[in-house]
Amino acid sequence: QRGQRDRFQEGLVRAGAYEARFRVILTSYGLPADLVYLPHVESSFNTYAYSKFGAAGMWQFMPGTARRFLSMDNVVDERLEPFKATHAAARLLAHNYRRLGHWPLAITAYNHGTTGMVRARKAVGSDDIAVIVERYSGRRFGFASRNFYAQFLAARRVARAYRKHFPTLELATPAATHVVALPFYVDAKDLQRHLGVSARTLARLNPSLRPTVFRSEKYIPMGFELRLPAAPGTADGESLLAAIPPKRRHDAQRVSAVHVVRRGDTLSQIASRYGTSVARLVSMNGLSSRHRIRVGQKLELMAPRNRESTRRAPTAAPVVVHRTATLPSTQKAPPRVHAVVPATVASVRTAPPWRQLDGRFATVDHQETLGHFADWLDLPASVLRRLNGLSSGKALRMGQRIELDFSKVSPKQFMAHRAAYHEKRERAFLARRRVTDTVAHTLAEGENMWVVANDIYDVPVWLLHRFNPDAGFRRLSAGTQLTVPVLAPATEL
Repeated sequence: QRGQRDRFQEGLVRAGAYEARFRVILTSYGLPADLVYLPHVESSFNTYAYSKFGAAGMWQFMPGTARRFLSMDNVVDERLEPFKATHAAARLLAHNYRRLGHWPLAITAYNHGTTGMVRARKAVGSDDIAVIVERYSGRRFGFASRNFYAQFLAARRVARAYRKHFPTLELATPAATHVVALPFYVDAKDLQRHLGVSARTLARLNPSLRPTVFRSEKYIPMGFELRLPAAPGTADGESLLAAIPPKRRHDAQRVSAVHVVRRGDTLSQIASRYGTSVARLVSMNGLSSRHRIRVGQKLELMAPRNRESTRRAPTAAPVVVHRTATLPSTQKAPPRVHAVVPATVASVRTAPPWRQLDGRFATVDHQETLGHFADWLDLPASVLRRLNGLSSGKALRMGQRIELDFSKVSPKQFMAHRAAYHEKRERAFLARRRVTDTVAHTLAEGENMWVVANDIYDVPVWLLHRFNPDAGFRRLSAGTQLTVPVLAPATEL
């Protein structure tokens, strides 16, 4: 059939980039090198192949089997990393052969399962795959399992002599890359910004990184074997990482809020309650179905971006750590500014501009909830919910504009309550962090105070504003110079 021929031809092209390395991996486990042709049957050597049953990657690992050999979560899914998945496939195939003793059975077990093939062999009383295919009538031994070994033989035969069938075919070649084990957690956008590598290239070379990483909901984890493009004359991986500023290197993962599924919950209801989407919940939690969640299941939600919400790396985990590199001489460090800490760091006098009222309207700040606004206004939350047309359980989002009801308290009283709440939080933050120095940052085109605070220097925007009280918050032009505080944990001082 034309469709099968085209698909096999595409698989042959892709296989050119991987076959040589796969052979080395397979033979290192004492396995036949010809097992390298198995991905032709499973996925046509497609890194991003997914089955309707939840199998993924070139070697089509199901989640349950994958967890025996690979890491798989909402940050990294090693089923999609070709070489790690090949190591896992080699271990599984070796296990199958030890249990079954014959390669036709061991290969068929890759599809039907080791226990399934033990059962089939026992049922027909033979180790001959031809006899099992002809006589075994197990309920789950369907078309795919029954023909799996024959498909492997056919794929091997054609791939060995592909020039006979595709005389002008040009195979892909292995990508030239540097591989380095990350000595810190890092945001994918910082790699793109400071290493000059596009998101497309980063994703192509590191297919196991999940969408949460490229949406900056999670950092690329410490110890991850990162592949970076290599070109003639380029530095090695460790030297390239030296371009990441110390402020953008993290020693902990971003933590997500967690929702524990209760009876009657649906993904749609949960998404609405937390102001996110069903698609994002599915992506963040690696769900195989939009409709199947269980009571007691823990679902990760959107990851907070503030420094206070991080999880320490487990010390027991094996991590390859390299010496932290200094900035290369070609990269200019930001100019130092005399570290004069403004008095307002320790005392909240006036609300920053984004917390000012606009008549009866307010803009939601970080970690503010509808319950907070209700308390500050001395009203039931249901009043504000009706006033703003908010559905029950729907969370406010940062930057959202909401209408207020001043029937119980005056705007001045409301502002005092709100200021007291943030002063308490900010004092708690400054008890854990200290300003040790400042640097001068000149705004580039498209940058504003939010970008400088959250995406470049990782400092709270309220703290950046206190060092720059005269800078217009919403209208800052390129070339404006901001004073940025440098923070360190209090325990380091």
